[in-house]
Amino acid sequence: MASRWSQLNEPWRIALEQAIAAYLGRNSAPIGAAIIDGQGEVVSRGANDFASSRLAHAELNALVALPSNTDRAACEIYSTLEPCPMCAGAIRMSQLRGVHFAAHDPSAGSTDLLSANEFMREFPCAVHRPQDPDLEAVIVSLVLEFRLRTGHMRWLDHWRAYHPIAANCGLRLFESSAHPSWVARSATAESIYDQVVSMPGTA
Repeated sequence: MASRWSQLNEPWRIALEQAIAAYLGRNSAPIGAAIIDGQGEVVSRGANDFASSRLAHAELNALVALPSNTDRAACEIYSTLEPCPMCAGAIRMSQLRGVHFAAHDPSAGSTDLLSANEFMREFPCAVHRPQDPDLEAVIVSLVLEFRLRTGHMRWLDHWRAYHPIAANCGLRLFESSAHPSWVARSATAESIYDQVVSMPGTA
């Protein structure tokens, strides 16, 4: 049976690899980002590193790593989770033409800020909301597992209301100690994605 992972396009695979690297390697939130240029090539990537700095968000790390000779106005960023107010501001200041996110953030998601006033609209940035239900469910499941395991209970009701099926999946992952098991066997992003997306009730 073909891997569900293979159905994702390259920017999403790279963004998710970054998210899993943060999640397993640094016990940070499972959030990753990738930036493509005007030819669709991935030119930068970033992972959440909240454990080292509250400002080390995946999108910000990807923007900082963007090569200086890149035509930023032709670039688009792919993030596994809807950018927060800080990252939305950084995307505007970087003058990217588009932002894609795999799942809404019902607590901090702030892509609406990209059209909030004349300054933000000066460099139009197209907002591409979640378009892959499987990817969306996987991201929410992993975020909920992380929040439950690390005691981030605030806004939990917002997440459950947003995607109750994925929230239940995240709870099952937490109760089954999936995270330490994945860490112990150095699980790949592909294997985690295929496992979670195949869980009953997820897809």
